[in-house]
Amino acid sequence: MSGYDRDVVVDCLKRHYELLVRMGYMEPEAVELPPAGGWSDAELRVDALRAMGRSEAVIDLLRHIPYVHENDDADPVEIYTETFPLRYLRSGRWFGGNPGEDFATTPLLDLGFAPFDGPVPADMVSLTHADEGTWWLVDTKEGCIYPYGTEFDKNADEVPHDQQWRAVDPVPIQAYFDKIHAQVGNLEVVPAPRSGKWEARVVEEYTEEGQFALFLPSNKISRLSVYAATFNGTKLATRYGKTCVQDPIFADVDTQDEACLNFNVFRTRGIPLSQKTPVLVWIHGGAFYAGSYRSFDAAASMPQLRCRLFRLIVQGANHRVLQAKPNEDGVKSHDWKGMN
Repeated sequence: MSGYDRDVVVDCLKRHYELLVRMGYMEPEAVELPPAGGWSDAELRVDALRAMGRSEAVIDLLRHIPYVHENDDADPVEIYTETFPLRYLRSGRWFGGNPGEDFATTPLLDLGFAPFDGPVPADMVSLTHADEGTWWLVDTKEGCIYPYGTEFDKNADEVPHDQQWRAVDPVPIQAYFDKIHAQVGNLEVVPAPRSGKWEARVVEEYTEEGQFALFLPSNKISRLSVYAATFNGTKLATRYGKTCVQDPIFADVDTQDEACLNFNVFRTRGIPLSQKTPVLVWIHGGAFYAGSYRSFDAAASMPQLRCRLFRLIVQGANHRVLQAKPNEDGVKSHDWKGMN
């Protein structure tokens, strides 16, 4: 591993937060940057860190990294899939008003600052905590990061009992954060901001074949043709939209709703959003009485449609199924896409 560079960690973490802000996942004011000289002893819980046996290199790192603002009335915000930032400032939940009398004698696991039981080297500190996600364990002595999650690179009998962090392979800090930056930038990992009842989440790509789906409303049902409002940001993409009202023999009642004018978009994995690609639009038939775009498995078909030099977007539109409504809804759906 290359030598440790504090500024590499700081710059990588700052870049990651800036990307989440640019993607509309969090507000700019949610990221708290340190003063020019770093967080002071009045702001950083230096006494507790020393009581926990953290080295001066670790304390110096924590003085200079940005932190995510915590709201006492809301749950912590993910900064990676199932992964939450640790806040070492005095205003942090983990420290709070704790006098710190037991910090020197309590294992870091019990304090919530380590993912495993046993000793943690003085030069090591985690920037995150997680139950199902990834602990970002930074080793300031070796200049690497141990991404400690739920999957390990070694068997239990290969890991020294007093070196549990070695269950995962170390990664150069710059390389690790470059990978995360690419994952988020290519939407292999999707920062989905809070929307309605949905909390902000960082979710993995939607389909197992390497595409993600994005549920979008196209029109609103009313006596008049009314387009759905445009929006900024990202919408959660873990489910299909509702199907239009029809005979329940063709679509479960639970999947039906009058607010059914929507479409799904599937985009080839790894293609930057700035790159334009061909668009394949599929409109289901239904003989004017049944059906929805679910009958076309766009996610499964895309690996068959693509080749090394051909990347595309597949879009399936939903429409009402009675009388002339399919034609009307189809036209309005295409108009909406053209405007947005």
